[in-house]
Amino acid sequence: MQGVQPLRGEDAVAASVRKMSNQEADDFAALIVEIFGITCRVLLNAARASAAVVQLHTADREAGPERESSDFEVPALIASH
Repeated sequence: MQGVQPLRGEDAVAASVRKMSNQEADDFAALIVEIFGITCRVLLNAARASAAVVQLHTADREAGPERESSDFEVPALIASH
């Protein structure tokens, strides 16, 4: 980016963009979009990894009469107002 003095009411980024050629502005815009795309892909892959299915029981342990009732107990919820 360019190191130029901002005009009145302008910030440093706007001043730099004002001094860029059209080609430089296009190049920087393309780079920003590429960085955004990479960031989105990384976040999506992280979300997919954290949403993996967790197997709680092995496949050979099927529901049947030999299962204890404690396998299905759920603690009672207490509501407070």
